[in-house]
Amino acid sequence: MKLDVKIPFSKIKKIQCYVNSSRSTAQIVQSSTGADLVINTAIFDMGTNEILSRVVANGRTYGTKSSAAWGLGFNDDGSVVKTWDNGQNCPNYLGPYSYAVVDSKVNDGLNDKAYRSRMLIGITDDSLVVLGFDDSDSSRCSSKTACEGMLGRGCTFAINMDGGGSVQWASKNNKYKTCFSGRKVPAFLCIYLKDDTKEESTDADNDKTESTGNKKLRAVATKKMNVYDKYGNKESGRYIAKNDVCEIGEITSNLLIPVTYPVSNGTRDAYVKSLEGFTQA
Repeated sequence: MKLDVKIPFSKIKKIQCYVNSSRSTAQIVQSSTGADLVINTAIFDMGTNEILSRVVANGRTYGTKSSAAWGLGFNDDGSVVKTWDNGQNCPNYLGPYSYAVVDSKVNDGLNDKAYRSRMLIGITDDSLVVLGFDDSDSSRCSSKTACEGMLGRGCTFAINMDGGGSVQWASKNNKYKTCFSGRKVPAFLCIYLKDDTKEESTDADNDKTESTGNKKLRAVATKKMNVYDKYGNKESGRYIAKNDVCEIGEITSNLLIPVTYPVSNGTRDAYVKSLEGFTQA
């Protein structure tokens, strides 16, 4: 799947970095924060959970071992600025995993020729641009091609964020079809829009992924998984088998995720507590 949006600065209410003490998914973070769009951000150490690229979340700094670099700062009034190592003291700030566009020129700091999932964010003279795609999307590409894509969307500055299995996003009312990789990550960007705002697609093909409403997502189980009732109690003797094709619903208020999975006489409805262990069908 692909996320390709351009949001005018005038339509942004606020943007906040979100750091979880453990790890979470974009879908769960979106449900708990109410943000209009949540995307994955910082690269991290999967063994220790330590954030490796510089992030400031509501005034608290993470990734202090990373080198100083240009990044994007987010102010409480919704404004977005390019700033050196958050020299403007924005309450929320994203440093780059690597650069993508600097001074309206491609600056491919990642130099990864593999055709992989990627997540990038950048700014034009008047808008915020977000570009993301997973390994199932035909748009997956080398880092250079992704950087060229950000330049082609008018970005004067853009950065790469964590890619590969970390790429994921979720939106309010599932406006942009939720993408999950099955990997929980510790850092996200929460974008809140003014009430009358509709994100602008920068890609005509993106219309296919909008406004899915309550439509369930199809996913394949990559391992055997427990299922739970609506109260979060484990159901004894029932499970989702590896390679089962399931339908995933929208997360509930008590952070359970509806799932319809196959059984011998048809299908059955239950809940799971995480999207880890699923991959997009």
